[in-house]
Amino acid sequence: MFNKRCFDVNLLPTYKITLKTIFDYPFGQAQCFDRYVYFELKKLEVLTSDMSKQIMTDIDGFYKNGKYVFISHRRFTLAVQSDSYKYVNAKKMIGVAIVGDGEDPTENLIEEQSLYGGSFAFFKNKEQAISWAETFFIQ
Repeated sequence: MFNKRCFDVNLLPTYKITLKTIFDYPFGQAQCFDRYVYFELKKLEVLTSDMSKQIMTDIDGFYKNGKYVFISHRRFTLAVQSDSYKYVNAKKMIGVAIVGDGEDPTENLIEEQSLYGGSFAFFKNKEQAISWAETFFIQ
């Protein structure tokens, strides 16, 4: 449906420890690590259900039966269509972290949080979100 690229990055020296795969879309990029997805959106006003379906199909396919946390980095206010979360498998995607360093996203995030029944958090930077994601896998 969307033009995308997928490539294996296991041999890249900078990310050789955890980065496994990158999915490029016209509207953003998903970097899949061992335990979390870091998704950086390009500037857009609405994340459609078709976009969400493509992202979740690719990511669920990559992780197969494994669990992961989804980190969405947004440098702008974004509305998510209400039916976008219907493509989320909550048994696999065990948490959602939103990183926002742009405008105040509070109103949209409250609405978005109501669409997801699992752990949902907002962070000011990527490092905090990654630390939070890793807590799901401490044994």
